[in-house]
Amino acid sequence: MRASVFNPLRGIPQVKDSLSILSQQQIDRLTILKRQMLAKQYSIWAPVVTYLSSLPDHYNLDEAVEHIQPARVAAFDAMIAAMTQVSKIFTPEQIADFPPALRSSFDLESLKAIRPTKGFFPQY
Repeated sequence: MRASVFNPLRGIPQVKDSLSILSQQQIDRLTILKRQMLAKQYSIWAPVVTYLSSLPDHYNLDEAVEHIQPARVAAFDAMIAAMTQVSKIFTPEQIADFPPALRSSFDLESLKAIRPTKGFFPQY
């Protein structure tokens, strides 16, 4: 489920060692933000998982998607909020050091343009 929404926050810790020197304060802020994001994602997806796990073997797919779509949008909005905070943690020079795929995640307007819509399940 979580993979149905692009989450650049997962990739940032993986490349932080190759970035310009990070302060301990930046690392601490990233750690807190990542934990907050995980908690938020859990609160969004847990009810969906409970609903889906209770479905019978034969269920109405359209009805199931109707339950998933609000969670996808909420998870996406949480990611945008998190990236807004991440943008405040790094300096422009540090952001420039990110690999291109992650660096583009700091362009919040471009991210907003790929907000999930009904029936659109991109392969991130």
